[in-house]
Amino acid sequence: MYKHLTIVLLLLGEASYSQDQKQQDSGTAKPALMVVRYPDPPALHSIQAYKFELIHRALEITRREFGDYREVPYTGAGGGQQRWASLLNKADLINVAWTSPGTPVAHAEVIPIPIDISHGLLGYRICLINSSAPFKLDDAFNTGSLASLKIAQEESWSDVEIYRNNNIEPMLGPNFPSLFDMLGFKRFDCLPLGVNEVDLIYNEKKAHYPFLSIDTRLLIYYDFPLYLYVSKAQPLLAKRLQRGLTQMQNSGEFDQLFKQYHPQDISSLNLRSRKVICLKSPFLDQLTQCKQPLKYPEIN
Repeated sequence: MYKHLTIVLLLLGEASYSQDQKQQDSGTAKPALMVVRYPDPPALHSIQAYKFELIHRALEITRREFGDYREVPYTGAGGGQQRWASLLNKADLINVAWTSPGTPVAHAEVIPIPIDISHGLLGYRICLINSSAPFKLDDAFNTGSLASLKIAQEESWSDVEIYRNNNIEPMLGPNFPSLFDMLGFKRFDCLPLGVNEVDLIYNEKKAHYPFLSIDTRLLIYYDFPLYLYVSKAQPLLAKRLQRGLTQMQNSGEFDQLFKQYHPQDISSLNLRSRKVICLKSPFLDQLTQCKQPLKYPEIN
């Protein structure tokens, strides 16, 4: 009896193996669970919420085609763009991140997904200032230059090279929180932030930094798309996110999600009444930049 049972088990195992092999050969084998790892530094969590939801929706609507997935945010991804780039090269702690052309992340071993997830708004910059020491714009108004102002940037931001490309040497902070401390000590005049984030950051920081104010006179503009970048070790993930974002664009969900996370009426910033200074990015075609008239964004 045991001999017959052994033969039956062997035959069943052989049949199961044969079926699995057929599935693999035919390309119908159940794919491995896709693990998606993106940076989630606690200090920036609320600011990045839109990116998290965008990635989630792109994964969710492609579930039928690409299978199940698991999102694993990495909260230890501080240290700026250089560290993100290093982590993406290894692809063990993070395998997708977001940035603009020219950053260390964009130059890492990555696959870019050239869909601007910021809808172009990140290039429209409004100054956070110290209300006890408002800067004077007279020279900037007269020359169309920022040379008379002290501009600050985090040292890992690609914006640094944009300012330098326009003969402006910004004051650098080692990380985002340090910039607010420096502004409190009046080390610089202006911390330029995107119109899609300046109000959120102002409201989040105001209680701790009561001197903060949003400037009402100046608008700095430069072409500054924001892309997702996927580790080259994960080409299927790159294909999936590209497919998902494209489907969201076609269905209108892409625009709806952006408006959901950016409810502020941009018109409240009075962009059209501001002095506009356009800068040229070294990362994009110089001939297509700073064309007039400037197209002002609206969210409604």
